[in-house]
This record gives sequence, structure tokens and C-alpha cells, in this order.
Amino acid sequence: MHGVGFATISSLIAGSKQALSVHDRLRLDSFMIGLQILASGSAANCSVVGDVNSSLLIDIGLGVREMQNRLAATGFESSSIKAAVLTHTHTDHWKPASLNWLAKNGARLWCHAAHVDQISPTTKGLESLLNQGLVSFFQDGTPFRPIPSWTFTPIRVSHDAEPTFGFRFEREASSGRKKGAMAYLADLGTATDSLPWEMLHDLDGLALESNHDPDMLESSNRPHHLIRRIRGNNGHLSNQQCGEAAARLVRQSSGRLKSMVLLHLSRECNTAQLAKDASIKALKGLVDPKHLHVADQHAPTKPVIFTHSC
Repeated sequence: MHGVGFATISSLIAGSKQALSVHDRLRLDSFMIGLQILASGSAANCSVVGDVNSSLLIDIGLGVREMQNRLAATGFESSSIKAAVLTHTHTDHWKPASLNWLAKNGARLWCHAAHVDQISPTTKGLESLLNQGLVSFFQDGTPFRPIPSWTFTPIRVSHDAEPTFGFRFEREASSGRKKGAMAYLADLGTATDSLPWEMLHDLDGLALESNHDPDMLESSNRPHHLIRRIRGNNGHLSNQQCGEAAARLVRQSSGRLKSMVLLHLSRECNTAQLAKDASIKALKGLVDPKHLHVADQHAPTKPVIFTHSC
């Protein structure tokens, strides 16, 4: 089986305003789809991991109707969503109606035990999930298997919503495919040695926060205390910090990491071009710029895809 290039599959599932045709869906069924960002930013965050048959959501910050529309636009049936994993409890990462949607569809919520108390067990949707036994808890650094063939490892990160997690997720090897790994790291204030780098080796794809341009942040009309929060170790990564972290992750992935998407851009203190330029400069040719994408708040982004061949 020959590998299928990023652009080939992207042309099938990114940017479409309609659900994929049956023909195109069947073409995709045999490939390992990685990470599809549905929304990323300060208003709402939601992504899909998996393939068109069995998939899960990372965060559920979109409203139900918009989430369903974006799933359809990228070739995913709502019925394919078997679970959701929660990074943290800031309200741009979950909505009560989306929790209720999970419950109605029999989809499991994976979260840290502290998240339940922070959201409140009596919140509509969460209460229904708990009553149906559809809430499972993960622990920092302990792998879990939320859907068949996919293993997630929670990675605790520094943010002012304690606890906050990123994830390393791996697609198990199968006939005609090699095992592949990706990482999703958003809402983290620092990417220094406090980050468990040893858990982030040998990645094939990466989604990493590139929140703000420092000059734009300093010259903004935001209160000084908010600027300090954003720039602090419990805030958000700048474009430059993102680029430095990405370069380190690429180097410790032995040439495997070829595709990347930048997450959680500030609406007021960043631009897609500034974010992309900073990462291109830091990566210095380690990742082809055509495979470096910037997540959008208002539309799905081109996916990060496994393209191994055997």
C-alpha cells in the first residue's frame, strides 16, 4: 500500500461546505485520519480525532448545531462520535448543551475527576452523563483507550485552570499501516523543562498553541493584570515560544513530524500570518510550510493526517 500525501486527502475533507459524497467517504475509510480542528480560539474549541467510522472530540466548546455543521462539512457523521475528552473547564472548552448532546448520543465523557466538581455535577448534560454511567476519569500520564485503536496519554500543562491537560494520542498499528503518534497542546503558559518532553518524542503530527504576538499584546488596550496573566507561566504561549517548542519537538521526533497546526490564536493580539511566520522562522525548514496550518475560530482547518505507508 502506498502512502497518500497530505494534500491529496486534505483536498477531500478540508474546506468543503457539504458532507462528503459516499465515494469520497469510502476512499477515506481506508486511511488513518489524524486530527481535524473544528474551532480553536478564545470563543470555542473543538477538534475531532479518529477516522470517519469511529472518532472522538477533544473539547466540546461549540454549540451543538454549529458542531454538527462543522462535523458534516469535514466528512464526519455525528453518529461516529463515540466519546469526548476534556482538556480543562474554561467555558470556551465545553458547553452545557454539548454535554447534553453527548448524553443523548450515548457518547462517553473522559475528564479528570476535578473537572466534574468544577463544572458541577448538577449541570444539565453532565448530570445526565453521570446518571447513565457515561463519565470516565483519566489520570496524568496514564494511558487510556477512549475509542478502539486509539490510545491517549494525558499530559498536565501549566495553565490557570487547574488541572489542564494536553494529550499524546496514538493510532495502533494495523494491516497496511504503521503506528503513528500526535500531540495536542493548547492553553499552556510555558513550554520549559517543566513540560514532560520525554512523553512527546517521535511524533508524526502536532497541534500547538500560538496565542499572541508579544508586541501586539503589550500595545493592546487590555488591562495590565490581564497582560501579565497571558504572558505568565499559567497563561498562553506566544508565537515565539510556540516556535521554539515546535522546533524541539520536531528534533526529538527523528524526522517523523511533518505536519503541524497552530492553535488558540488571540483575536486581538495576533494574526495568522504573524503566528505562521514565527513558526517557520523557528523551524528553519524542519517542516514544509505548506504543511504548517493555522487553526481558525470560525471554520474547520486542514487536518493533520498520518501518511505512513507499508
